[in-house]
Amino acid sequence: MTKSNLIIDSLSEDAMIVDGYDDCIIGKEYTTGRAVYSIGKILDQMITLDSLSSQDAIDHFDHNIGCAYYGDMTPIFIWDDSAK
Repeated sequence: MTKSNLIIDSLSEDAMIVDGYDDCIIGKEYTTGRAVYSIGKILDQMITLDSLSSQDAIDHFDHNIGCAYYGDMTPIFIWDDSAK
C-alpha cells in the first residue's frame, strides 16, 4: 500500500478527492480530515503524464482544480517541497 493510499484511508468519509491525482495527496487536515494536495506534484503530473507545458499546467490547475469549491470538505491545495 502506498503512502497516498494510507492517507486516503485515513481521510474523513466526506472528504472530496480529485480524480486522477491520488499520488499528489500529501496529508490530511487535522480537524476535519480533508485531503491536502501538493500543487507542485499536481503540476508535475500534468506536465509528465498529460504532456502539458508548464504554463498550460498552471492555467489548467488554476481554472479547473485550485479554484473549485464544493463545500466544507473541498480539498486543500498547498505549495510544498515534495514535488520533483
